[in-house]
Amino acid sequence: MDKKAKILVVEDEGIVALDIQNRLRQLGYVVPKFVMSGEEAVTAVAQLEPDLVLMDIKLKGEMDGVDTAVKIRQEHDTPVIFLTAFADEPTLERAKMAEPYGYLLKPFQERELLATIRMALYRQQIEQQLKESEARFRSIIENAIDGFVLVDQDGLVAAWNPAMVMISGLSKEEVLKRPFWDVHYQMMCDDQKSIQAKNAMEAATKAILKTGQISPEDLNREGCIQRPDGSQRYLQSRAFTITQNDEVMLATIMRDVTLEKALEAQLSHKQKMESLGILAGGIAHDFNNLLAVMLSQSSLALTQLQPGTPARSHLEKAVQAMQIASDITQKLLAFSGRGQFLGDPVDVNAFLDKWWDVLKTAVPNNITITHTGKLDEALPPIKMDGEQVVQALLHIIENAVEAIGKANGRITLSANFIPASHAPASAQKIDDALSPQGFVRLAVHDDGPGVPDEINSKIFEPFFSTKGLGRGLGLSVVEGVMKGHGGWVQALSEPGLGTVIALYFPVAEALVQKTAVSPETSPAQAQENCAVLVIDDEEGICEAVTDILDLQDIPVFTARTGKEGIALYQKKQHEIGLVLLDYSMPEMNGEAVFDALRRINPQVKVLLSTGYNEQQLSKGFDFSALAGVLRKPYDFATLVTAVTMHLDAP
Repeated sequence: MDKKAKILVVEDEGIVALDIQNRLRQLGYVVPKFVMSGEEAVTAVAQLEPDLVLMDIKLKGEMDGVDTAVKIRQEHDTPVIFLTAFADEPTLERAKMAEPYGYLLKPFQERELLATIRMALYRQQIEQQLKESEARFRSIIENAIDGFVLVDQDGLVAAWNPAMVMISGLSKEEVLKRPFWDVHYQMMCDDQKSIQAKNAMEAATKAILKTGQISPEDLNREGCIQRPDGSQRYLQSRAFTITQNDEVMLATIMRDVTLEKALEAQLSHKQKMESLGILAGGIAHDFNNLLAVMLSQSSLALTQLQPGTPARSHLEKAVQAMQIASDITQKLLAFSGRGQFLGDPVDVNAFLDKWWDVLKTAVPNNITITHTGKLDEALPPIKMDGEQVVQALLHIIENAVEAIGKANGRITLSANFIPASHAPASAQKIDDALSPQGFVRLAVHDDGPGVPDEINSKIFEPFFSTKGLGRGLGLSVVEGVMKGHGGWVQALSEPGLGTVIALYFPVAEALVQKTAVSPETSPAQAQENCAVLVIDDEEGICEAVTDILDLQDIPVFTARTGKEGIALYQKKQHEIGLVLLDYSMPEMNGEAVFDALRRINPQVKVLLSTGYNEQQLSKGFDFSALAGVLRKPYDFATLVTAVTMHLDAP
């Protein structure tokens, strides 16, 4: 660079200026011209853009060499070498103001001139590279999505990039030149603030700046900060040191992982609920089978006791207790997402009109319950089990009533359509599939005190309650009901602003009406097809069904496995008019048995016996091909009615 460098000479002695100009040209430098005053020098630098200026300190005019060099340095950042015959202390001290790249005393040797020029140009090159590197580094820091904080040797904040402004809510002006531990203390969440914590941060920061070593616990940190508006963010930080001019600085990169943490919590909750759901569903299924035996046998016993028999009242109480136990199993199945749900397309407006009086009975006089007019007249139908959804709404309203307490309050129901593309981000990230038709959002809003964040994350856990010991499955049942409907539930709450519990139902797909084509049945065939084949792995259920149907003179065949049932049907299909098929069996479940029976006889009439919901079974069953569903547990009357109805049907 230095052999082709452009040098401007500023010298008010013409003969000296020409001599310097000629000597520089002989050395291979480009010297366009020389000027004799400070004003001319400033103008020439702007026009010629030299790489270096040789400046005499003593110049004629209003500006001497020092003033001119300072101005050139400020406006153009061009390096200056001073030429002077003066070496007194005041002159040297004043010359420092211009930050010169060299200082040559007249007269000087050509070798001194060449060496000083080369060192000045080399220094300029290195500084220019450093400036470009700093500019690139600054551009990266200024445009990074992660926060960047730099703390100088004195522990003061020296850098605070735009991302850090967005994350913390604190501007550069609020933090620069302040002790880092003071800024850190300001950002701490209220429940974590303490003088001890502030002092610990101060001690740790000073130790790092003194030794240049970062302890493992300070290297990577996680924690929450509180913004000036009261909102909280969760950050991950990585600390490292920068050494410059023998001074240690502390740098920290901070990443906002609030959304990731929220999604992790949702995923963890989802997985925990799924695990509990599997456990609850398995227990409820086994309990349901036992109840089916107990209820059917007990109700059968009741039919054989005359009114007034002393034992009858005791047996009736036992049946009532079994029915209560059946309700409990349904709640467990609802919690697991496998409850008994009837999947009929429902208009939300008609649904609320039908059940409004029931919902109002759950609200005391101090609270007003309303819904927003006719809601949205354009809402598409949703597939729901009305009674189960009413129970879910009653759970939500009961919670809202407890939250409002004895104060005057309001509960509002609203509904609107949500396109699949506008589903909440949490649902899109947690659930694998979303309804392409969109969702209907049915929301319950109360104006109670709201729920703090630390409680809001637990409200769907079974038996959780803010009223002391948990009193039931509560909102976990609501979550299970929505899972069973292929939707989900969302809770939004803020202290002082109330709570919104929103139920998201997938829009019902267009229903294809299927008409079963049955061959005409002759009287002889009707007589032949009068038996019932019971396929169930529970011996007690097979015995109970047989005992009940024997009283109705209905022949019964029983099979304890799917394979046994298929073989029995193939052998006696001319006698069997109805198959009572259990869904959950080992080795070969109800789905596989159903397919096998249809291959034998496409018109086979199958009554599915299960405690699970349609949503859970719909992946394996074509419900239009079933004769119907008999929900466990069932009593004497329910079984007889279902069997006789389907046996008599063509």
